[in-house]
Amino acid sequence: MEDCVALGRLAAEQLENKTRIARAGGIEAVVKAIQTHAQSAYVQMHGCVALSVLAGVLVKAVVKAMHGCRALAMCTECSR
Repeated sequence: MEDCVALGRLAAEQLENKTRIARAGGIEAVVKAIQTHAQSAYVQMHGCVALSVLAGVLVKAVVKAMHGCRALAMCTECSR
């Protein structure tokens, strides 16, 4: 359960950490922890924090692949 906390903290410290965690399957691990411990508010909260910090890696990849502003506009539309 502490893994979600640790991943979130590591990811928040440096962009390089986010990338390494994402490439090493960290996002999938956090999702699995959230699903496995559905009744634990602690895991749910820290898992969501870790995912939100790690999401920056995915957003940057999408922005780069979609040529910047166009991708950001799409993300804005999807979040409504």
